Amino acid sequence: MGSRGPLKKTKLTVVKGAPDKRARDAFHPECPPAYRPQEPDWHRILGPQSKRLVADAHAEWELTVTELERRGMIARTDASTVVDYCLCHARVLQCERRLSREGFVIAGDRGPVKNPVAQLLGQWRSSLQKHRDSLGLSPLAMRRLDREEEAPPDDESDLDEAPEV
Repeated sequence: MGSRGPLKKTKLTVVKGAPDKRARDAFHPECPPAYRPQEPDWHRILGPQSKRLVADAHAEWELTVTELERRGMIARTDASTVVDYCLCHARVLQCERRLSREGFVIAGDRGPVKNPVAQLLGQWRSSLQKHRDSLGLSPLAMRRLDREEEAPPDDESDLDEAPEV
């Protein structure tokens, strides 16, 4: 079962940071080296007969990798997630095209039945959304990654009047 309630905000922190609070304003974090994963051979993954799927996966790869690269949010560990995301995107489009051709109701052995492609489409869409969230590509995920939680002010005034120990 999925998680419930609002998504938790992610607090982004710099691993190599300033030694103390006073030096944070002058601190400039090191930019990670640019990384662009190599596009997989879609023909080998999807099969040589699926030219339309290959084109869909390739187009989504270019769009996604370019956007993640522009934001500086892609690392070597994200490559397989981007591949899975592009495959899910291509499969969603394939299911949509098939549903448009065949319709939501098809002839079954005992009369009209719901097209099983509709169920597959729901599963692919669910996977696509999970990958989109994990890569920070959905609007909600982008908002969650951009905001840092505000820390309460450090008020030590209550310690001024404390008796010495």
